[in-house]
Amino acid sequence: LDEELTERISKEVPSLLIISCGNATNKEGIAFAINKKELNTEVIRWTVTNLIEGRAARLQLNWGTDNNLDIIGVHAPNNTLEKTEFLKRLKTKMMEYNDLKTPIIMGDWNFVEEGLDRSPIHEDDNNVRDAFRELKYKYKLVDGWRAQQPDEREYTYHQKATGSMARIDRIYAHRDVYKYGMNWTTKSCGGISDHDIVVMDILKKGVPYQGKGLEKLYLDVLEY
Repeated sequence: LDEELTERISKEVPSLLIISCGNATNKEGIAFAINKKELNTEVIRWTVTNLIEGRAARLQLNWGTDNNLDIIGVHAPNNTLEKTEFLKRLKTKMMEYNDLKTPIIMGDWNFVEEGLDRSPIHEDDNNVRDAFRELKYKYKLVDGWRAQQPDEREYTYHQKATGSMARIDRIYAHRDVYKYGMNWTTKSCGGISDHDIVVMDILKKGVPYQGKGLEKLYLDVLEY
């Protein structure tokens, strides 16, 4: 998103805080959107850092005591060689920040880890997967949707020309953050993109578990 488009969206949807970090093109660009109805933007603090221009950006979000989120948005290239180099460079850039320890990394990866995430089923380039595997192991990343649905098939991108489908849009969370995640799913974007939206909920640390409550008998039942 460029400044003009960011400003226009902010006026049309005032409940969203749009933070743009790249160019407004179909092939690259990163932006973050904060829902003001969910987070008080006058209280929370955030910092945005461009890691790789148009390809990766970091959002550090403080939303309460001991509740910091470190989110990295990515938009990987389509070209296989460029994609491999991007993943290697992303790992290198992330390692430059000593405070980047438990990230959530999400976005359009433009590749899949396993053939199950493509239709027709086929494996992606080994060099790409190897480069990603190094990043994944370094930051102990968990594909939350796949971890909870190991045998399911669901796709986020549908190519009309060929009929092929792929789950190239994914959310990964550091294993310590993953345990606070829930409701990993995919939702329709309402036609604004040829990609579906990947979604997850994250719980605040320190919030007590709320069960269904105690069962009780009403007095009018006991009278009989």
